[in-house]
Amino acid sequence: MAFEGRVFEYLVISLFVAPFSLRYAGMDKRGSLAAFFVGFFVYISLGFSGFLVLLSLHVLGALVTRIGYNRKQSFGIAQKKRSFENVCANGFFPAAAAVATVVFTDYSRLFYVVFVSAIAAATSDTVSSELGELSKTRPRLITTFEQVEAGTDGAISVVGTIAGLGGASIIAIVGILSETIVSSPLLFLIVVVSGFSGTIVDSLLGATFERKKLIGNDLVNLFSIGAGLLVSVLLYLSMA
Repeated sequence: MAFEGRVFEYLVISLFVAPFSLRYAGMDKRGSLAAFFVGFFVYISLGFSGFLVLLSLHVLGALVTRIGYNRKQSFGIAQKKRSFENVCANGFFPAAAAVATVVFTDYSRLFYVVFVSAIAAATSDTVSSELGELSKTRPRLITTFEQVEAGTDGAISVVGTIAGLGGASIIAIVGILSETIVSSPLLFLIVVVSGFSGTIVDSLLGATFERKKLIGNDLVNLFSIGAGLLVSVLLYLSMA
């Protein structure tokens, strides 16, 4: 499809998605603007199939954020409005990978895997954090395994770990159903491992650098998704 056609399609779809973002996805207006541009680069590069993978992150993030929201709010750990910086941190690598599939056509298969893996890393972290905070048992710090309060940077739980794997798996399945340029078993394995690896890195950075106030949550998200991306590249090159 011509560039102009995809732009028109995306603008029409955005008219329906934007109200959802503002009302249910926990984004402020600047965050929604950032999401619009991330979606734009994904759509013009990969079309609706790629956008569907990105939209899955959007929908899952909104869903798990609202689950048990009142309880999270009472503990002071509820997700705040997702800002411009937060959306950019989560969307930069997926958008860059999507564009790379068009710019570097000889490596389009690799960059599609990277694209889905980056989204899986963002999804796995979001789902793990939001549902892990609802665990009835106290989480443990990933570096020392000492028990800490829910919402502590670097805290992990059984519930959160399983949820993170589930989130990455959902994105892998959507990626498989949306595109067939990579074999399904290979894509599933790489995406789930890479996505979950990003969550582990997120927890490690949270328990070390973020707890010491050396970096903020947005940079933690950016670095952890980048880590998941690197894992996906290494796995693809060794297995494809």
